[in-house]
Amino acid sequence: MELAVKKDFYINDLLSVDIQSGVGFNAGYVSDGHNGVNNVKFTANLSYRLFNQLALYTYTSYSIAVNKDEKRFVGDEALRNIFWGGVGLSYQY
Repeated sequence: MELAVKKDFYINDLLSVDIQSGVGFNAGYVSDGHNGVNNVKFTANLSYRLFNQLALYTYTSYSIAVNKDEKRFVGDEALRNIFWGGVGLSYQY
């Protein structure tokens, strides 16, 4: 489960940027991990509209592990700080 806040910025008709910050919770999804807050995430997205229904976008995100205790909770072993990003196409119909 994740609780997030997002803000959009429209640079012009074709280009937009949004930033997001969120808090992730484990509520039994990782059965042998600790329950409660387990990460804080920061994300930035850049989107360029190629055509009326098609957009090219790129994103980058950083997640910070919270309350990691792999000695008590085996599932917390995979909980770590991680940086990732990517590019994609979005088609709206």
